[in-house]
Amino acid sequence: MEEEEIKENNKKKKRKLEDNVYVISIVVLLLVAVTVAYSLVSTSLTINGITNIRRSEWDVHMDSVETITGRDLLVSPPSIDNNTTIVNFAINLNKVDDLYEFTIDAYNEGTVDAKVSSVIKSGLTSEQEGYVDYDITYADGTEIQEGDFLGAGQKRKLKVKVKYLRLLPLDEEHLDENIVQVSLLFKVEYVQNWCKLLLKDIVETIKV
Repeated sequence: MEEEEIKENNKKKKRKLEDNVYVISIVVLLLVAVTVAYSLVSTSLTINGITNIRRSEWDVHMDSVETITGRDLLVSPPSIDNNTTIVNFAINLNKVDDLYEFTIDAYNEGTVDAKVSSVIKSGLTSEQEGYVDYDITYADGTEIQEGDFLGAGQKRKLKVKVKYLRLLPLDEEHLDENIVQVSLLFKVEYVQNWCKLLLKDIVETIKV
């Protein structure tokens, strides 16, 4: 009797061990299946991009000076400074109707559009304006005004004019002085045309 019970217990233990092995095998198979399934649905996205960005450059300067009238009046011909933004010249006006004119290019060699922010003219007193005409316009005679556009890569030709209009007024206290020296200045300032840049960005955004 005891021998039969021992055999029966051994059989139960064997079946329990087999059941445990079976369960462990099922678990292992499930883990393998899950791992395989995960690897099948797992995705790795890789994006490689190269972008070339052109550097913006601000370069508005003077270029190409050319005297067109009154070479014989020159004391010092027009010259552009090292920064290419200032032009210096000197002339003698000896008689009424003496006229000196030269042209020069305002050149936007940069990549940014520009516009005129201010126009400054000085050097003549109200009295001197009566006998000396000093002005700068575009080559066609059009007045230079604030807001005038100068696009990247564009140039506008300017014309400088100095003319002796009429005789100097007599001044008895200075009859021995027959020369009046006048320092003339005309300045055109350009700034970046942000409005046009903003409009361009908006248009490009709409296109996209």
